[in-house]
Amino acid sequence: MKTVRTGHWLITTGRMVWPVDSSEMRTGRRRFLQASLILSAGAVSGCIGEGDGGANGSRSTDSTSNANESYTVEMVPVGEVEFESVPETWYSGRRNGDWADMGLALGQVDGWIPGPLPSMLYYDDLGFDLLSRFPDARWVNEQANDPERIHEVDPDVILLDPVNLRIRWDWSAQAIEDVERTVGPFFAAMVYRYREELGYEPPTMYEAFEKLSMVFKERERYDAIKGIHDEMLETVKSRLPPEDERPRLGYLDDGTNPQQGEFELAAFGGRGSENKQYHELGPTNAFDIEGGGSEGWVDYEGLLDADPEMIIFQDGLMFGWEFVERNGTELSFNAAAFQERFVTPIENHPIGGQLTAIEENQVYPGGIGEQGPVTNLYNTELLGRQLYPDEFGAFDPEAPLSPSDDEELFDREELYDIIAGE
Repeated sequence: MKTVRTGHWLITTGRMVWPVDSSEMRTGRRRFLQASLILSAGAVSGCIGEGDGGANGSRSTDSTSNANESYTVEMVPVGEVEFESVPETWYSGRRNGDWADMGLALGQVDGWIPGPLPSMLYYDDLGFDLLSRFPDARWVNEQANDPERIHEVDPDVILLDPVNLRIRWDWSAQAIEDVERTVGPFFAAMVYRYREELGYEPPTMYEAFEKLSMVFKERERYDAIKGIHDEMLETVKSRLPPEDERPRLGYLDDGTNPQQGEFELAAFGGRGSENKQYHELGPTNAFDIEGGGSEGWVDYEGLLDADPEMIIFQDGLMFGWEFVERNGTELSFNAAAFQERFVTPIENHPIGGQLTAIEENQVYPGGIGEQGPVTNLYNTELLGRQLYPDEFGAFDPEAPLSPSDDEELFDREELYDIIAGE
């Protein structure tokens, strides 16, 4: 039985703090004592200043080495959150696949309350049969971020950014307060894409991953995965061709409709984890656009004016597209379905057929933008093979995540063992 607190938020300078009263604290295996939320101007009242130490002014402290006693983790924008014990269950909602990836990478599979996981194909390739265990972890779930859903699943910690819930998902301040009071604390930030309207400087994906490892007390797993990442990046950067030899890439958003001649441009220069592999592998944007996310539309004439040497469709490997097929509990990428939807209509168009990318057979499915550490390892390797096949091996659309052993940029077995705790 839960003891639900009653009361009101104390509004202090730039900070919203729950008044701590030990006689009213919730009982049970979870309890957060204090939380701070940045509130965006015009959408939410107040803001939070950055603390001392750590990335983006965030810090983490353990009040004791005893796992049964409380400890504190601080991160922008949620501020300082104190946990009575390590959360046993967690929920990451919709359009938040990077945080789901982080939680799973830290070995928290047993406590995952399944929601949409766009990188399901990646975990399947790694050897985790998540789909048979969590058949409801589908991408399309319109209610996944509703307050009612969070009350229903009742997690110990909610890996959703409350500021983003206010601005993008139209939550009220009262809904945020009710969930924190009766369910548990929020612990997340918008690492996917920088949005000025959120009103705060987000951590990088790996900074957020480190903070989450402190919440779950899984520092060793974090360090091990970060080590794989750093070693892979060192290898990749040492093998990149000179900038003037890198391809001009046309990056198209998944809203593109070649049948109608509508091509949604996507930029890969913006801040945020969605473009991490593009920053590190350094292609040139054929459309000469900056920033991140959707950057407008062109027709076939506009596409030919830019004439990219290569075209990549964002999120082409996302679980939920018709290209990622489900046969029982097994997943596979249907290259023929991707070809039929995105490539054949361009080939058959009198202008589209003149594109260099079409003539050179350089049209590919892109990696998943909502990437945590596991997804990013795959995405970096995938993009390396698409951009620089002479250096990293040719991309095989029939096995997009499975290069030959001598072309792998990270050890799958080692990564599996870290996550599985073996």
